[in-house]
This record gives sequence, C-alpha cells and structure tokens, in this order.
Amino acid sequence: MRSAALLRSPIRSLIACGLTVLCPLLPAATVQPFSGDALSGPSLTFVAGAVQIGGALLALNDCNSLTLGAAQTQDWPQSRLGVWLIDGSFLPVTTIGADPTQDDAIQVDGPLGVMRLPLAKILGWGPDLPVMDDQNNDRVVVAAGPLLGRIQGITAGQLKILSPLSSTALSLAVKDIAALRLAVETRKPSGIVLCAITDPNRPPLYLHPAQGLPLACIPAVATQDALTHVSLRVEGGRRVYLSALTPDSVAEEGAFGVVWHWKADTDLDGGPLRLGGVRYAHGLSVHSKATLTWALGKGYVRLHTLIGIADLVAPEGDCAAQLLGDGRSLWGSSSVKGSDKPLTVDVDVSGVSELTVKVDFGARYDIGDHFTLADCWLLKVK
Repeated sequence: MRSAALLRSPIRSLIACGLTVLCPLLPAATVQPFSGDALSGPSLTFVAGAVQIGGALLALNDCNSLTLGAAQTQDWPQSRLGVWLIDGSFLPVTTIGADPTQDDAIQVDGPLGVMRLPLAKILGWGPDLPVMDDQNNDRVVVAAGPLLGRIQGITAGQLKILSPLSSTALSLAVKDIAALRLAVETRKPSGIVLCAITDPNRPPLYLHPAQGLPLACIPAVATQDALTHVSLRVEGGRRVYLSALTPDSVAEEGAFGVVWHWKADTDLDGGPLRLGGVRYAHGLSVHSKATLTWALGKGYVRLHTLIGIADLVAPEGDCAAQLLGDGRSLWGSSSVKGSDKPLTVDVDVSGVSELTVKVDFGARYDIGDHFTLADCWLLKVK
C-alpha cells in the first residue's frame, strides 16, 4: 500500500510487470527573463501586464519568452495555405470557406483549429499573399485568373466584388477563391504581444497575452491549447527592433557610382529577409560601403543580432563590418563571408549615446556584400 508521503512526492511511481520506474513531474510552464535564469512551474497565469509562475510575478516587459507547457519541437502540417491578418500575422490553415453563421467573415480550419475571422481583420489569403498591382483595388484570384475591383462583402457564402468589367457587383463563391488581397494597409499590433513562429519561412503570428492565447488583432478568437508547447517571444515591451528606429545619419558610397540603399526588414531587393535558411521579420540590410548611425541617448543596455551575408546572394559576399558605440568597437570582423554560418552577436550598450554600423569593401571589393543584421534588437533601460 502506498504511503501518503509517496502520493505527495513530486516523483510518480509507475508499476508495470513488477518493475518500478521513477518519472519526475515536468514543469508545465517556463518563463525566460531578459536577465537571469529561466523560471519554471506547474502553471502560468496572465495578470495585468505580468505573468505569475509558481510564486513569482514577472512583468511581461522583463520577459524575453515564455512557454505554456513543456517545450517541444512543433511539426506543423506541411501546407502552404494561410491567412494574413491585418496586423501582418500569418495564420496557417488547411481549408478556407465562408462563415456559415455570419456574413462578412470566413471560417478556416488548420493546425490551430477552427476559427471564424471577420473580413475587416484580414489582409488576404492563399498559398502566398498576392502582390498589390493597384493600391486602389482589391485583388481576387480564381481559376480563370486574377480579378481587380472593390470587395463589397460576403453574403450567404458569396463574395461580392464591384469590378470595372461589370456595372453590377459580381458574386464569387468563397470556396472557389484561390487567393485574395485587400487594398488595406498593415496595422502592426500595439502594446505587448506574444509572437509565435508557425512557419520559419512566413511572418510570425501575434497573440494577445491572455488565457487561451487569443489572436492579437481578434481577441475574441482563441488558439486555446494549439500553442501551449511553443516558445512565445514577448514583443512590444523593452525589446525595440533597430529597424524601427530612424538613423540619424546615413552615408552610402557604393562602388563605381552604384549605390545600394539600406533596407529595413527586407533584403536589398525588397524581398523577405533570410539569413542561414531562416526568414526574419525584423532586421537590416546594408551594402558596402556604408555607415549608419543611431542616437540611442543612453536609453538601452543590450544589443542582440545575427550577422552574416543574406541568403539572397550567399555564398557570394565578403565584406568588413563593425558595430561601434560612441566610436568604441563593440564587435568587428575584417571578413564576413557568404559561405559562413550566421554569427550571434550580443553586446552591452549601457551608457552608449551613439550606435554606428559600418560596412566596408572586402576581398572582392563590393561583389555580393549584402551585409545583414537579422533579428536585430535593443533592450531598453528599465
């Protein structure tokens, strides 16, 4: 007979075939602060801008990431179909149809479950987000090809679009629409959100920090347990992406009279920012020869980034690069090559008033010098 002490023990006793196997109870949640060791406990609760784990209460501002369950590698179903939400989030789905319960909404199913999404909260959907050729018209792709016009809404499973090709609105079954792009601007989330990577080659999914992990732009739609084992990055607090700050000075020289202007959150061709086979939502692309400077005003304590040559041109590229704080070297290399693996750089910028990124010609002058600072962020002073 088991004793009361054994029943209260954090060790489970599993009896099978006459053998006893001891299995420790794993914590159900983990929080990684920006500084210090990770905290783990049996549960995590969101409390007005903070998280409570075990007996500890941490402000979300001070948290780097959190996991509402034992961290696991999530193998999402291989499906390229997705919905892009108004905040730029990518929501992976397997089916898209009209919402049977209300007009002007769609119903999707996928790895995060069945969701009903208002049309007003959507940028578009499809295997890829269609490119906007005309900023004044929505774009709908059906089997016969693309159609431009102004979408009037969804009624009884039919999408209504007013097209220059017709004097009256056309009706298209939502289930027959392969892709769609609304002529609306992305509205990035405000305040603190949680960021989940559901596809390494797509934008992240933004979640509201609350029980049920609802979508940041549609708080009424919860993801429930679908993301309880995924590491969620905390954004909008002390973490500030360098690409969101405007440089105070930019000097771009280029070579042979050709200047490649620096880009924020894209590669130098304007496409997705990829480094080492991974797509990053935030970062900088700088071509030799260039110097960019930001006034930090001693407002930050840490700089984190991955450094390398963009996948766009790798394995080409060989440049010299430096990160300077008030003229003092924080990091530098005489040769950043496209054949190298990305390098993680994490440096102290406490008391730094001016941050400078310098990229110079390398062994092959300026050929392929697409210097990339991926996932480049600063940590604010508390």
